[in-house]
Amino acid sequence: MNEQEIQEVARFLFEHKPWLVLTGAGISTESGIPDFRTPSTGLWEKYDPMEILSREVLFSRTEVFYRIGFQILMSFQNAQPNQAHLTLTEWEKRGWVTGIVTQNIDSLH
Repeated sequence: MNEQEIQEVARFLFEHKPWLVLTGAGISTESGIPDFRTPSTGLWEKYDPMEILSREVLFSRTEVFYRIGFQILMSFQNAQPNQAHLTLTEWEKRGWVTGIVTQNIDSLH
């Protein structure tokens, strides 16, 4: 997109508030939380999701499922909201955002 198109989109958005915001793992990577698919840094580079976080493993190797899940959750422990999270918070305070839909489990937004 060129600058003029970006300005047109921004104008349209600001004229049509409030918004419902959809986010994914990418919003938290700046906070040091890896996403799942990025080559060399994604969680699936370290773990095979079908071997550790599947329904089958949950029931057949419960301790592995919870151990790895706990390690993933603990990796979020020191993460702090980044500018994107803070911006969403500000927009919500202003009434520009009616809701945020996400599958993220990092509790940063």
